[in-house]
Amino acid sequence: MTECNDIKDELRISTHRRPGWDVMFLRSLGMEVALEEDVGPRVHVDETMQFDKVPLFCIAARK
Repeated sequence: MTECNDIKDELRISTHRRPGWDVMFLRSLGMEVALEEDVGPRVHVDETMQFDKVPLFCIAARK
């Protein structure tokens, strides 16, 4: 988990407030955007696994 977080922190996208940045960027491209801000409860279904505490989001965009 530490290694994954270190990699994530080095990515430029990690300097943006997400998912707000993603939605704004996609809309600036003329896309219709739907956002679900917390899909973690639907994705993290195996209680024996350790997951990052960062909320997971889902974006659907259509041009």
